[in-house]
Amino acid sequence: MGLAHGETIVLRNDDELNLAFDLAVHTSPAGRSRTIDRYARSAPYAKGSDEALVLEAMCNARFALLMVVRCHPSAGLIVTDMVREIDLWLVNEGLEISFSEGSVFATRYFGLDGFAMTTGVAIPLESSLLGRAMDFAPHLLRKPLDEAIEHRHFAEALYRAAIAEGVTARIMTIDVTAGDAARTVE
Repeated sequence: MGLAHGETIVLRNDDELNLAFDLAVHTSPAGRSRTIDRYARSAPYAKGSDEALVLEAMCNARFALLMVVRCHPSAGLIVTDMVREIDLWLVNEGLEISFSEGSVFATRYFGLDGFAMTTGVAIPLESSLLGRAMDFAPHLLRKPLDEAIEHRHFAEALYRAAIAEGVTARIMTIDVTAGDAARTVE
């Protein structure tokens, strides 16, 4: 993703490491299992427990390009998964204060009990970012977008482009529970 220089990882900010964690947990090379699936197989949670249900949902997380439709009246956002053409209630206070109506961003989400949550990474999609991402994974251009987005290289290429374009330098994580209402994405 452009973070390694020799055997050293160089970060502009700590949040860039979350991109690598996302890929390490939710993707794997062909023929290998994903970290989240290996964990799920060994997890001691009782079938049907809250923990087991959340873990199962996380195993089915999807990478997506989301557009903000509006704020949800309770919390979070109503977003449209632009590729799958479905609307979601995305419960994420950080994204609620970060993105306005019409904003487009990429993230991995999972659904549970009528709402969705992100797995922790969100990249604002600027006009050139998707095109730059395909420069890193041109083989995905031969696939329809609904197939390409499911490929493990799609998120990796988008993260690489975000780092190269300096988008990640403008992302910061804040603790919304501490009353810090600063915008996280400028």
